[in-house]
Amino acid sequence: MVTRALAAAALVGLAAPAHAGQCHLVDVSFIPTDQLQLVVWVEQADGTFVDTIYITQKTGIYGIGNRPGRYDFNDGPVVNDMWPYGRRTGVFPVWSHRHGKTWPMIVFQDGIDDDLSHSVTYSSLEGDGVFCRPMDSTSDKSDWDAGTCATPGNTFTDKGIFSAQTSLYPPRTDLVTQKYDSPSVAQYAAMNPFQAISRATPPGGTCAQVNWPIPIDLPNGNYVMWVEASKTFDFNATYNAMVYPSPMVPYGSYGLPYRGQPSIVYSVPFTISDTQATFSTQSYAGYGDVDGSTGTLHAPDATITTDTPGSGASRLQLIAGTNNRVQVDVLPENDSVP
Repeated sequence: MVTRALAAAALVGLAAPAHAGQCHLVDVSFIPTDQLQLVVWVEQADGTFVDTIYITQKTGIYGIGNRPGRYDFNDGPVVNDMWPYGRRTGVFPVWSHRHGKTWPMIVFQDGIDDDLSHSVTYSSLEGDGVFCRPMDSTSDKSDWDAGTCATPGNTFTDKGIFSAQTSLYPPRTDLVTQKYDSPSVAQYAAMNPFQAISRATPPGGTCAQVNWPIPIDLPNGNYVMWVEASKTFDFNATYNAMVYPSPMVPYGSYGLPYRGQPSIVYSVPFTISDTQATFSTQSYAGYGDVDGSTGTLHAPDATITTDTPGSGASRLQLIAGTNNRVQVDVLPENDSVP
């Protein structure tokens, strides 16, 4: 039984009924492996963007795609995606170039994008252990080896300021403006449209389901469901720390190079009609850019690992009894009450 705990919206949705009293619900099922970042969206058959229906909270709430610091800053080593700095423009490159939205790019208040260390007069308490203090394997050896976040709740970071450049990712929404924060921080939450559909990363090996109540003005017809899965430290012979090493910056020895295999994209064409139907895919559709510089969907090739669970094309597991990696169920429901 696939769980509905990852419902993408809490509201009962009114679909675009072909007949009075009929509603439509679309369920998207998959089994993620550990420590993935995920986004799910819908397009029309001609590629017209329809809606983002689910996004993991590191990007949708905590803004890892749009925050101060260059994109190739290191990460970890304790938990993936727990560093407070470095805009992860490669997390969802295909989705980010298709949704049609932009935001002001966030940079450090002192304008020095290459530096991990910033003045206390630009920094405020991180709070709630959302992000960890960057660590060095030599000077922070005890914390490094402990496998836990260093000094949780006692990390001070520069939350950034708007620049004249644009970003394809939203800012974080969890902040309350503190002393030394820029005036930009007060605007972050209001600019982010994904709070209602952002959820924690589902645990690896657990069946997950995203439920999408179809908007009332969306007609029956042919659509495509897209799932993009990103994972740091997912190395192979083509994508690894030797090919994408630590940047040559101050404190460049902190953390570890994280850039491995790029985002993996799965797609499922499906039809919304008066008939219940199931659609699925057993393989991935392609992959994105490591740095997120374009929205190109690269065709599957030998650079992507396909035979290792949790890595590359196998970031989503096969659903037991189906051999599908992504399954889409269209469920017309009769209801006499609009």
